[in-house]
Amino acid sequence: LKQAADGDFSVKNFRTYHATRLATDLISKTKTPKLDRKRFDSYMKRQVNKGLITNAQEWKDGAFLWALKERNKLKIDIIGEPISEKLSNTKQVCIAQYIDPLVFKDWDSSFDADVDKLLRSRFPAADVKAAQQKLKNKDKAPVKAKGKRKPVKRKKK
Repeated sequence: LKQAADGDFSVKNFRTYHATRLATDLISKTKTPKLDRKRFDSYMKRQVNKGLITNAQEWKDGAFLWALKERNKLKIDIIGEPISEKLSNTKQVCIAQYIDPLVFKDWDSSFDADVDKLLRSRFPAADVKAAQQKLKNKDKAPVKAKGKRKPVKRKKK
């Protein structure tokens, strides 16, 4: 391989080139995906109801982390999946090891705009307060005392 390429190239160099070229072609033919606002709202509501978000900063942090995970998932599913089939590798490895991250420059810019919208979204203070009260009431609920079980009478055969 080194002799044919007339240089110090490895198989990984060729796989990286091939994967990056395939990703570039695929991205040019694919509409840039948008973050799903309904999924975001549902996720954040669950976090609030679990008591994991209690203030505006936790809301922003949660929104940012959700968007980052969602962006990576979309890259893996939309671009990594078809390329992984051609390289006979996993879609995660294709994204992480073989596709040059610069290929996603335009996608990342679009995601950044979506993330900005999410970060500017209203912190649901009333919902958080209601969820905290509900959790507090749940903690105060009386616990049923565990008493001795009555012995089970068995019928003789």
